[in-house]
Amino acid sequence: MYGQTHGYQVEHHDRTIWTHDTQPGARCSPDATVTAEGVVGLAEIKTARGGWAWRDVAQDIRDPAEVEDLPVPAYGIQCYWQLLISGRTWVDLVVLPIGHDVAEIVDALADSPHAGAVGPLVDALASRLVVCRVHASVPFQRQLG
Repeated sequence: MYGQTHGYQVEHHDRTIWTHDTQPGARCSPDATVTAEGVVGLAEIKTARGGWAWRDVAQDIRDPAEVEDLPVPAYGIQCYWQLLISGRTWVDLVVLPIGHDVAEIVDALADSPHAGAVGPLVDALASRLVVCRVHASVPFQRQLG
């Protein structure tokens, strides 16, 4: 949904561990590599329980202090850690703010006689997707390291 909505090329990483070039103990596992306008970044995909005002947070985070504005600041810290390990310049934090139970509903529909309902459900979910781009901050990433 994220790639189609924004016109990005997204390569999903399943069980992929990245290791820092000079510190092998420093690792991360980004959910995807993303090519947007010729630049390769990363994506971290999350679901979140309802009631959080994701659309009210900064959509373009250029200062690590803005991480405090996210409903779950640890997600932002995870993005900066991935930037430190990977050397990329940005990570898109992609959030579907309605909870983990949605995947179970989609799976149940796909295996039921009502499989045709999956498409409209996915379209409805895509309209709720929230993307916050977290840009690299070398001084902050050094502190994390």
